[in-house]
Amino acid sequence: MLRIHRPALRTVEAVRSEIMWLAALRRDTDLVVPEPVSSLHLDHVTVINVEGIPEPRICILFHWINGRFLDDGLTTAHQYADAVLDSLTEATAIVPAIWPLEVVNVLLVAERRNRLHESDSVRFLSLLSQLPIQVEQAWPTRSMNDLLALGRANDLSSYDASYLDLAMTEGLPIATLDQKLVAAAKRIDIPIFVA
Repeated sequence: MLRIHRPALRTVEAVRSEIMWLAALRRDTDLVVPEPVSSLHLDHVTVINVEGIPEPRICILFHWINGRFLDDGLTTAHQYADAVLDSLTEATAIVPAIWPLEVVNVLLVAERRNRLHESDSVRFLSLLSQLPIQVEQAWPTRSMNDLLALGRANDLSSYDASYLDLAMTEGLPIATLDQKLVAAAKRIDIPIFVA
């Protein structure tokens, strides 16, 4: 398996550190982890320059590891999230201005519960920033009174009402597993993204 890093995301030193960590895991545990292939120069890390690509790339070649399918352990929520993610190869998601705050809050809670390390959160945000997600910066087209009424009528939080409002305004389907939001969208004929 060939792994190619963009220099903005990783340094050569960081990649070499990861290789040392993988070697320690192979040596000191029973974990099956990737093993790098040495280059002709007896180095695991190769930096290449390619004409037409503005920055050099950091490359590592790993020996293949036979794996197994994990689909049996995936829930419908995982499968739905994967389908939404796959759809972003051909479409752009539009989210309300509150979305970045919600993402950061989820990461902070996960860190506090020791489910994520700070570096995991940083990496996640880096990957997330590469997706075609447009954050709607304008105030919702509805007034606060209208959002209050929309939330009240559909038993939604103000946050969920802002997602519903954005879908109504843009005439786009809404991608959610939140059952209250699904029910509200159906009541007012907002299409639901189907996996």
